[in-house]
Amino acid sequence: MSGKTAAQLLDVNDNFDLMARTPEHVRIFNEAMTDLTRLVTHNLLQAYDFGTISHLMDVGGGSGELMGAVAREYSNIKGTVFDLPRCADAANQHFGQLGISTASTSLQAISFTRCLRQPMRSS
Repeated sequence: MSGKTAAQLLDVNDNFDLMARTPEHVRIFNEAMTDLTRLVTHNLLQAYDFGTISHLMDVGGGSGELMGAVAREYSNIKGTVFDLPRCADAANQHFGQLGISTASTSLQAISFTRCLRQPMRSS
């Protein structure tokens, strides 16, 4: 036992990069995350008043399931889905299916690991 992750043993940056080698694994993972989000979305919208928020960021938001639900309920909110670059197309497609204008909802497709490796920039 080395204590290393499978990705480290295969000299891959991280587990998401390892998963990306098999598109079927990515599809299964994304469907699971979407299904889990759908399980809690109704209760989340009942529990929190997003009406006082001008911009919401969903870190790890994948296909934009949660952001889409919030944006449909609160049409004045601007949102950012922050996830791996490959998630941007799925989020844009999901927003389009919901009839949500990307003019009111911004999508950022930024790799977590790239952001973590770069030093923070001051404004």
